[in-house]
Amino acid sequence: MIKKIIFIFFLLFFFAKNSVAENYKIIATVNTNAITQIDIENEIKILKIINYNSNKISSPAIALNNLINEKLKISEIKEKNIEIDKKVINAYYQNFLANIKIKNLKINDKEKDSLIQKIKIDSEWNLLINKMYSWKISINALEIENKISTLKKNNKIENLDKIKEELIKIEKDKKIQIYSNYHLNKIKNKSSIKIYK
Repeated sequence: MIKKIIFIFFLLFFFAKNSVAENYKIIATVNTNAITQIDIENEIKILKIINYNSNKISSPAIALNNLINEKLKISEIKEKNIEIDKKVINAYYQNFLANIKIKNLKINDKEKDSLIQKIKIDSEWNLLINKMYSWKISINALEIENKISTLKKNNKIENLDKIKEELIKIEKDKKIQIYSNYHLNKIKNKSSIKIYK
């Protein structure tokens, strides 16, 4: 009887140990930072929350790519001393919740922390891109006026200032995305990224 108990205990210990080892298996390294299996699983959960109102698929490959990009962004943000106040980040988080309308979706503390961290990284990265490429991100006023003129011809415009503000934001976001991708690829080319199969 005692031998059976010892054997069962040994089996439980063996499987638990293997399960923990699998969770912390290194999937990739970005310079000196490791990405583990559990990081990938957590990222998939967060991506499902972010894409709650869309049909976007959250796969391990997408999660890994996101995590690699985040590691690179964090390193660059720290190097350039970019930091946004916690109150501002929390306001962005509340805005995020309102935008994706997840009143029926329960978010635990760990998921909340991960979402806030993602918002922090994205916000600080965008600020960094704005600072570094400000002269390239500037909006051509003539382009905006031409777009408004086209809208006037096709539709009746009631709130001209609001439409102008939205068009400026759309154009600026497009340019930020272009220079964000450019700068990220520039960092990638200088970094040591290894993916283990």
